[in-house]
Amino acid sequence: MGTNRRGQAASEFMILMGAMLLVAIIAVALAVVWPSYLYSIDKQRSDDYWTSARPFSVAQHMLYSDKMVIQLQNTEPVSLTLKGIYLDDKQKLFLNHTIPFTWTTTDACPGGECTLPMKPGQTLVISTETLDDSVCANDPNAYYRVGLTITYKGSNETLYNQTSPTMLVGTCSTR
Repeated sequence: MGTNRRGQAASEFMILMGAMLLVAIIAVALAVVWPSYLYSIDKQRSDDYWTSARPFSVAQHMLYSDKMVIQLQNTEPVSLTLKGIYLDDKQKLFLNHTIPFTWTTTDACPGGECTLPMKPGQTLVISTETLDDSVCANDPNAYYRVGLTITYKGSNETLYNQTSPTMLVGTCSTR
């Protein structure tokens, strides 16, 4: 009778250890998968908002260690003049790139005064100075979240701001 109890205790111990191992495996899997799952939800929400935003939509954006590249489209039926780009509430000078994209640029802010006219439906690729504390400078594979505000003038020469609580979300890029 004593042998059966020891055998039963050993079986119960093995079942308990197996259950604990299963719980540990699930916990580790969640710890590894959960951040990328949350990132993919944030990225999808960001892309959904910014690709349909008005008056400027953002089709693509890439954050490098030394600059941010943004593809903007004027979605209004009138010409607009891009006057300023703010990343996380800090104004950034910007350069105009060729389409298709190359690193060749035209200075859109000579003397610090940014002016870049955009016709209805026109798409431009611009690059900005980077953020002072860019996450991509430290880890080129990191995720980023950057607030974007676009300052522009309409046909009546009034200065407007396009801003949103929806941040640009992406994975750092390398050249």
